[in-house]
Amino acid sequence: MRRSVVVLLAGAAALVPQVSLAQSRPSHTSVYDADYLRDLPGSRDVFSLLETSEPLTMADRWDGGGLYLGEAGRLTARGASWTQTVFQLDGLDLSDPLVGGRPLVHPWHEALETMDFAIGGARREATGPGPLVSLTTVRPQDAWKGVLALDGRLGGSGEPAPPAIARFDHWRRGALTAAGPLSDRVGLLAAGQTGSSARFVRGRAEAVPSSAHALLLGLHWKAGERDRFILRAAGQKTEIPYSDRSAFGEGGLVEDEDAFHVGAAWERRSGSGASWTLAGGLTRARAEGDVGTAVRTIERLVDGPAALLVVPGQTERSRVELAGTFSPAPLGAHSLQAGLRASRGAVVVRPLSPSWTVAETVDGLPGRVWEFAQDAQWRPDIDEVTLHLADSWQAASWLRLEAALPLHLTWASGLSWTTLAPRLDVYAHVAGPLTAFGSFSRDAHRLPLALFAFGDPDAMRGASYRWNDRDDDRRFTPSERGILISRTGPGAPVGSIDSSLPRPRTDEWRVGLEAAFSPTLRVRLEGVARESHGLWESINSVGVAAYDQRLVFDPSGDIVGSSDDQLLPVYDRRPASFGRDELLLTGVAEDSLYEGVELQFMAGPPRARIWVSGTAHRSVGAGGNRSFRPAENDQGLVGERYDDPNANTYDRGRLFSDRAFTIKIAGAWHAPGDVRLGTVARYQDGQPFARVVVVPDLRQGADFVMAIPRGRARYTFAITWDARLEKVFRVGRSQLSAVLEVFNLLDNVNETEEDITTGPEYRTPTFLQPPRTFRGGVRIAF
Repeated sequence: MRRSVVVLLAGAAALVPQVSLAQSRPSHTSVYDADYLRDLPGSRDVFSLLETSEPLTMADRWDGGGLYLGEAGRLTARGASWTQTVFQLDGLDLSDPLVGGRPLVHPWHEALETMDFAIGGARREATGPGPLVSLTTVRPQDAWKGVLALDGRLGGSGEPAPPAIARFDHWRRGALTAAGPLSDRVGLLAAGQTGSSARFVRGRAEAVPSSAHALLLGLHWKAGERDRFILRAAGQKTEIPYSDRSAFGEGGLVEDEDAFHVGAAWERRSGSGASWTLAGGLTRARAEGDVGTAVRTIERLVDGPAALLVVPGQTERSRVELAGTFSPAPLGAHSLQAGLRASRGAVVVRPLSPSWTVAETVDGLPGRVWEFAQDAQWRPDIDEVTLHLADSWQAASWLRLEAALPLHLTWASGLSWTTLAPRLDVYAHVAGPLTAFGSFSRDAHRLPLALFAFGDPDAMRGASYRWNDRDDDRRFTPSERGILISRTGPGAPVGSIDSSLPRPRTDEWRVGLEAAFSPTLRVRLEGVARESHGLWESINSVGVAAYDQRLVFDPSGDIVGSSDDQLLPVYDRRPASFGRDELLLTGVAEDSLYEGVELQFMAGPPRARIWVSGTAHRSVGAGGNRSFRPAENDQGLVGERYDDPNANTYDRGRLFSDRAFTIKIAGAWHAPGDVRLGTVARYQDGQPFARVVVVPDLRQGADFVMAIPRGRARYTFAITWDARLEKVFRVGRSQLSAVLEVFNLLDNVNETEEDITTGPEYRTPTFLQPPRTFRGGVRIAF
């Protein structure tokens, strides 16, 4: 049941709440209505505005106005792992069951009525500790309405030096949406989108192409005054670069993906105020990529661990779900709700060949050769049932409490969990416009199926060997494969899973004040603390005792001074332990922590609105792998840190989601003369990283250790300013608009990555933010 919320996108007039305790809600919720989706500059997908305007989010990329057409991004907020982000379309879960954090289908702005972003507080339905992105499709009204949008890149700045992390070659897109009545009781929504683009990545001379095509249909039937039935079907086809990794980003290799979603819903509202909802759906995506049979070489410091490379082949991911709620008529001061959500996530991984090889360099030095194998289809699945009871209690004219008690039942890989996730919100009027609020919430973590590859004999497994690059050409040939060094999972017999695994959970405490000076002017200040417990990691039976330790002099964090000089431990593996690895997936005692202060100012007269937000925060934990990228420095990933003692040095620090200080501004103005202006600006501190020391002469091959905690060093801050101008011409009952958008208006060239290796090139910028881009378009509303 949708309610008015406190934290709203500034000035969305239809959505700004009245100054009423009954309508306020402590949970952080941002609502992007159709006008804001139209007025703010962005790439018209669900990721770009959340990256640039939502106060709490951190993203894994610089969208730059659509650089990643057809590719799902990774978003995080309040220190949560990006794997915990959930996407719903009209109440049904679209999230990828394999790795989590990304939707299987990608709706676009013109097909949406609203886009909501929520995290924390007493959310009635439990979705995990990460953000919930709720997408609501356009509903047909009593008259036909539609929009045709055509956009294309007009030009922009050239390649900077050093090169941009990504920049456009070309970008073009078209979208058509129409919705209206077929009869007095039946309405139809029809929407489609098509687009193509190409981008230059990390200074490469060859542009990598992308394309995306999608169709969405919805049928709405009013069966009387109380009942509504909705049928919905969506399909998409994308062709995207296989990966930005050097291993799979060469030679025009692409990944083809087909996805569809079908859903049905029933809604009933009685005259007494009771309501029922029932919805069910199926979402499925099939991706296929062929990387060929050649042995490819990766650079560990750029491309990440070899084991993270996607299995070359075909992957099917599906989610089927049934959800229902019942809200009786208000019982005095109580508004109750009961709900059930049952789902099954399933994956099928079909490798193109039973084995494949990746050669790995470390800062240009030959390290190891990895041979991976998967003989059969891997078919994991997970079943989940969530029951919830919730109550909103107006205890007094000045006091309201909201409580929810979700119960999770989960079955996967022969294991099961039963988890209660209580949450409570308190909202109290203090005096005048001032109210105080506080909340406690517990969230059970979502469990991506990739974790259950451990111990499965059909899942991928591998081994590493010394790379004896005798001709020093950094091109591997079979004769250069040296002795066996290690074995790796996650598949059996190397990998196994602890039968008593605890389910990870996150506890959140929040307190704050809000001043509602008018229905369209609010200021909000809150403090948040979060702790995540029972996180999972793999632990190698070959521990530190199988290594010889040596100490290497290192200047630590203060490169110039000597006050914190250190002897850095480096671990050299003894040959007697080679190939004896056994990896157990289990819970570890370490927790992750988020602490933050969040300030928001929201003003929203009908024709002008502004939303200013700022945060000061820290996210502390241990990333699953060494280095700084989202596939490495994230606490929700199972990686190498307990598999190799060289990965355990300074493994705890600031996480990828940590940007310390952020400021975001979003605004729109409907100016005289049918002119619409929108702008988004953001500042955020630099991404945390750790300086690394490369050790060339280890028995297991060249390797590296982190010499300082992540966050002791940061890249330069990020700052962007995007703007959109639309001039509307009225032609009869239709509107014809000319649109101009500019991304990175100031053409800032701050670095996005630097050389992190110890030596004379340390902190030399390697890649810069995307340069300024101009985009033009035509919009026809009818």
